[in-house]
Amino acid sequence: MKSLFSRRAPVLVLCALAAWVASAAAADSDGDGLPDALEHRLGTDPQRAEAAREVWSAPAAATAPAGAAVGRDLRRVTLAHVAADRWLWILEFADDYETANSNLLLYIDANNNPQRGQRHPELQGTDFVLWFSDGGRWCHAYTATGEGSRPAPTRFGVDGRRVYLCTDMTLAQVDGASQARAWARSEQLEPRQEVASTGWFAVTAPAQDQSRKPEVNPFGGTAQANDEDGDGL
Repeated sequence: MKSLFSRRAPVLVLCALAAWVASAAAADSDGDGLPDALEHRLGTDPQRAEAAREVWSAPAAATAPAGAAVGRDLRRVTLAHVAADRWLWILEFADDYETANSNLLLYIDANNNPQRGQRHPELQGTDFVLWFSDGGRWCHAYTATGEGSRPAPTRFGVDGRRVYLCTDMTLAQVDGASQARAWARSEQLEPRQEVASTGWFAVTAPAQDQSRKPEVNPFGGTAQANDEDGDGL
């Protein structure tokens, strides 16, 4: 199945510099594997380690493709609760992620209700699509009846084999826990080829709370800048 988004979508002109690529020698004050500068950019706390739990992993029998596709072969998805409605999705690949000529999509059924949101037969129930394509990025949202809606503020980053998607998005709250569904798809853009696809998987995470969300700093340090839409730019 072809992706719902095209590499040549006009939004890429605005988004080409969105992803932060970490330096190998970057400081990591809390030792959670996220460099401090990247934490500032994503909107996580560099002084508090993110406790990510696994929500999907590739079957043990699955074998990675050869060549450049190894850097697009998704092996693991984890999720960490940052604060309030802020979530950090971590997509881990078999090798350093291939940003160029790659298309990465994360479909999220945030209200855990397949009857609301996107009406596409295969993707029915999708409330948000986090899209990272050839270095550009975007978040697309759907209303309960499937029309376009206001996107969730989302910041993107790449560090080696991990792609980080930090988004402010309310998930369904059930019996003291956050619940949702998600589907991740990794593709080569040209020629178009799907490398990895998880299918829908269930997500259970800690309950949302009223804790204060860390500030987002697009420069990755102590300098401050206006960021009215909260996308990290």
